[in-house]
Amino acid sequence: MTTKDEKALIRANASLKKKQEAVAREKARIKNLKTRAAAKKKKHDTRRKILVGAYFMAKLTPEEIAAEMDGYLERPRDRELFDLEPQQNVGDEILKGMNQAVAYMGGDADGARVTKVSVDDEVNDLHLIDTTTD
Repeated sequence: MTTKDEKALIRANASLKKKQEAVAREKARIKNLKTRAAAKKKKHDTRRKILVGAYFMAKLTPEEIAAEMDGYLERPRDRELFDLEPQQNVGDEILKGMNQAVAYMGGDADGARVTKVSVDDEVNDLHLIDTTTD
């Protein structure tokens, strides 16, 4: 037979469990609402981009659009949509030049080569970030 205190403890535990389940349901509901809000925001952003694009496509000639997009688009598949030539990868050219400089200075004796650089446009400066040794 259970005592009065044991019965009260059992009731308290049951009540606590129900409240914890209610909190978990509310957290799930809030997460769902946040997910739906984020999806709606993305959908609206996409719609705005489509409308802005349609506006400029109506106002500009295809040649004017291509000229504007030439300096903006970087990915080859995006450039292809506007019949633009692929851009040369400036980073690859910088690495090639840096490796030529390292080789010229005798750095190739131990197999060192530049693998990553940073370009500081504000001061027109290159920074060596990483090198590897073969």
